[in-house]
Amino acid sequence: MMTSFHFRLPNNSLAWDGDHIKYHLRVEKQPGTIAVPFTIRIHFPNGVIIKSAFPRGTMAGNSLIINTELREDLNINIEFLLQ
Repeated sequence: MMTSFHFRLPNNSLAWDGDHIKYHLRVEKQPGTIAVPFTIRIHFPNGVIIKSAFPRGTMAGNSLIINTELREDLNINIEFLLQ
């Protein structure tokens, strides 16, 4: 079974730190489940430079793709710059 969500973030979901922008997303594991495969694709506008991402992902065009498993709650943290 696969579940998919598509949404846009409101502007206030990003934290500005000088010229860096920080994004945080917490994904909570469903109690009683085993390690559920989890993929998140974050699409950025043109001209973005990723400074750091946890967990690490791969870039495909303007998208950062993170493949992992939900063994426990997951905190995704990304810091980037707009050019």
